[in-house]
Amino acid sequence: MKAGGQRGVQFKDSKRVPSAQVRALFRAAGWTEDVARCSPAQIQKMLRQSHRILTAWEEKKMVGFASAVSDGFLCGMVQNLVVHPRHRRRGIGTRLLSDLARRMARDGVPCLYVLGTRGRTARDFFHRVGFRPLDWRVFARLGR
Repeated sequence: MKAGGQRGVQFKDSKRVPSAQVRALFRAAGWTEDVARCSPAQIQKMLRQSHRILTAWEEKKMVGFASAVSDGFLCGMVQNLVVHPRHRRRGIGTRLLSDLARRMARDGVPCLYVLGTRGRTARDFFHRVGFRPLDWRVFARLGR
């Protein structure tokens, strides 16, 4: 993938991502309770078992990350969408999410879900990328 309006940013579609880069990006974004705490082996397992991994790079530093999990046929879910705080509002997240949705559809996965925070900013962002809110309740079982 070549950079569009994001000068100096390269986009890649590959599961071969260094664990240290993933951890550093998640920590910089303030996601300290999950992936940022994982071991390199756990991060590599997450990468391998994801359906798709897209990344954004400025020189040799990862500045954006998007991943999706899927059954490979019916539906998928955006698992992570992270952009480094200093690189936000440059279209990187929009590009990652748009490309992820397009590639999932090309893979034969027609339905892609994403969980977002409540509020107008998140709603507007997801709407711009083609996602529509569903009138569903989300249920979760947390814990290991």
